[in-house]
Parts: sequence; C-alpha cells; structure tokens
Amino acid sequence: MLHHCVGGYVDKHALGETNILFLRSKVNADIPFFTIEINNNNHVVQIHGSHNRWLGNEPDAVPFVYTYFEKLGVDYDKKLLLNKGSGYSAGSENLDESYLKIIA
Repeated sequence: MLHHCVGGYVDKHALGETNILFLRSKVNADIPFFTIEINNNNHVVQIHGSHNRWLGNEPDAVPFVYTYFEKLGVDYDKKLLLNKGSGYSAGSENLDESYLKIIA
C-alpha cells in the first residue's frame, strides 16, 4: 500500500533478523502511514512512508516517533526523523530540531 520495498524484508523479519513496525494514524488506523525497520542491535535502519518519503514530510508524526524511540531506548540518527527527502538518500531539507520533543 505504501509503494516501497518492505515486502522484501518479510523473510528477515520472520527469521528474527530484523523488526518491522508500522506507524498508523489514529484518524485512519486501517491505512499504513510509515514503516519502521529496527535491527536486532536496537538501531533504526529506516523509516519510510508512501513512495519512500521520509518522516520529516509529516511533522506532526515526528514528536510521537521521537518519544517512542526515547522511551524504548532505541538508537537512531536524527536525520531519519527530521529529513524531508524521498528515497534512500537524505535530501537537503530538514525540519528544525524543535520537533524532537517528548510527548507526555
């Protein structure tokens, strides 16, 4: 549904080699919003939405994901949360770090 390659990771997930999480919106809970891959070293490998859009394209989602990662102690690169690019290479436009805030 999101037109990206998460299907290619099904075997790695089934074998316990990686973890695939799906972020969904409360408003459209039945529709995938973003896919998150976290490896077995508790490090975020990638976060992609429709057509490989980066999380920064959905600023309202960033504080939720940041809070989730911080509470679980997940390791991640800030650019995965703030970049507004598309595809597998980060673009040059980023959200301000003020989006990295804990939600109570």
